[in-house]
Amino acid sequence: MISAAPIRFTANIDEMRRFLELLGFEAHIVSERKSPPNLTWVEMRGDVSIIGLHGADREESYVMFDTDEPLEALQARLQEAGFNDARITDEAWGRMLEVTDPQGESVQVNERMKDTYGYRVVD
Repeated sequence: MISAAPIRFTANIDEMRRFLELLGFEAHIVSERKSPPNLTWVEMRGDVSIIGLHGADREESYVMFDTDEPLEALQARLQEAGFNDARITDEAWGRMLEVTDPQGESVQVNERMKDTYGYRVVD
């Protein structure tokens, strides 16, 4: 299953987290390490959506996607359709696929986190 998973880069993770909680989101995964004065990552989940809060010195938002489908299968399907730049990258937090959409914009699909080393799943 794939779902939209926008990411919000913010210098005020704590404030954004409280705001999203007021909207009905709940913290699901948080980073173990802290980058004063804020956490560095909080994955917030709603009824049918996810939003990631990422500590940064800027305020930006991006539409991203989150999937439990193997990235290799998605990559093969995209490449068969002519999106030859679809590539998988292994990041410290997990893997992602990046591809250029028909409008020339970068699209990122994150593999749903399975290894939570360095992170804490919130009950």
